[in-house]
Amino acid sequence: MAASLSLRRGLESSPDAIDYPIDIAAIYGPSSDAAYQHVNALTAYLAQRPDNLDGWMLLGYVRFGLGDAAGAAEAFDRAATLAPYDSLVHMLRESALRIWTAAPLEGPGGAESLGQGQLAPMYPTAP
Repeated sequence: MAASLSLRRGLESSPDAIDYPIDIAAIYGPSSDAAYQHVNALTAYLAQRPDNLDGWMLLGYVRFGLGDAAGAAEAFDRAATLAPYDSLVHMLRESALRIWTAAPLEGPGGAESLGQGQLAPMYPTAP
């Protein structure tokens, strides 16, 4: 997916942008209908290809831009399960969770300690 590669490159070159959701209007137009259609299309795509890391990253980032921090965290959690050592996935996930919980994350596990759901460890130990 070219969009997720662009997302990765952009965030790697400007890491501070990770805490700022995308400007949905600038990408999808003044109505958010196209963004929601994209979310629906990505969701259908991922139902058929649940192991697609780029799809989960892109879905999380679009949901983040739509203000759906919980949905973004869920998508990034799936991405983190697929790529446990990918630091960008974990930074995106942490950013969404920080907004979702409206509290700073503390240590591995982040939101588990805040009672927000079953989430994978944030920073797994390499084998």
